[in-house]
Amino acid sequence: MKRNLTLLLTSVFLLIAAPLIAQTAKDTAETVTITINETDVVTVTTAKSKGYISVIPELGVFQSAAQSRPGTNRELTYLRYSFAVNIEGRYNYDFNDHFSAFIGLGIKNLGFTDKIGDLTIKRRVYTLGVPVGLRIGNLGRNNFVLIGGGIDLPVNYREKSWTSRKHKQKFNEWFSDRTPVVMPYVFAGVNIKTLLTLKLSVYTSNFFNTSFEVPDGSGGTYRPYTNYDARLITLSLGFRIPFKKRDRVVM
Repeated sequence: MKRNLTLLLTSVFLLIAAPLIAQTAKDTAETVTITINETDVVTVTTAKSKGYISVIPELGVFQSAAQSRPGTNRELTYLRYSFAVNIEGRYNYDFNDHFSAFIGLGIKNLGFTDKIGDLTIKRRVYTLGVPVGLRIGNLGRNNFVLIGGGIDLPVNYREKSWTSRKHKQKFNEWFSDRTPVVMPYVFAGVNIKTLLTLKLSVYTSNFFNTSFEVPDGSGGTYRPYTNYDARLITLSLGFRIPFKKRDRVVM
């Protein structure tokens, strides 16, 4: 099912982004009058594109989860740092110099570190997702805030556990049922003077699929994530690489 949803999510992005990207070819004209001397005046029209592509690699993502499990109250898990692979492509549309909208397609490495007594468990997923957001501020000077939300689709679940670092157990599953089908989130961030962006994301759904079942060894099944609830929180530092069309002169 997740495999089909991955294809569906990618198709939805392309269906939405394709006509928007086509708008890039439609320029908006701006007329400027240039005075060469007292008698010669030249009127120049520049055509500007409002739509453009940008790529946002993230330098690093700090991750934790507000988690509760059987016998514990909700608390933040140990901080996890992720460097690779976190990257996002966006189609941006600037309505004016102070307001812009974007839709993207990205890959993330999400997860958290859990400790149960002497046992350490690292749980993470690679996701394919679509963010949608707004940028508000002085776009020309790169001073703006961004807000929005999105949906991530887990495509690969990975788990590593140990009581001694010399004896680790690990496995991964493609399109695993251990996590939910989709992981929705909201985000807010700030960009000040540079192309660097600081962004906080909060996931609104449980990291675990509490209905997931595994064999119990006696012919039956049990649900290992019953009464588990983990809501991911990430703080990321990224930089934008805009591929914006240069202004062209129309005589």
